[in-house]
Amino acid sequence: MAHLPMFLAREHASALLICFGVGNTARSLPLHRDLERLDVVDISREVLGASPYFAAVTVEETRSSIRGPT
Repeated sequence: MAHLPMFLAREHASALLICFGVGNTARSLPLHRDLERLDVVDISREVLGASPYFAAVTVEETRSSIRGPT
């Protein structure tokens, strides 16, 4: 889900990922070195709250910003 849009996009500096899930796509996008900023949004506090359980497959990334409902 991450790689095809990055290969086809004309601009690679930023990406918006809608729906965090377990973080696989959020982990894959920063593998593209041209990506300077990744914004991740999810409407579910529970999904974002469960993300530590999937820490083995997600990566702390300084270019990423994760937002949920306020």
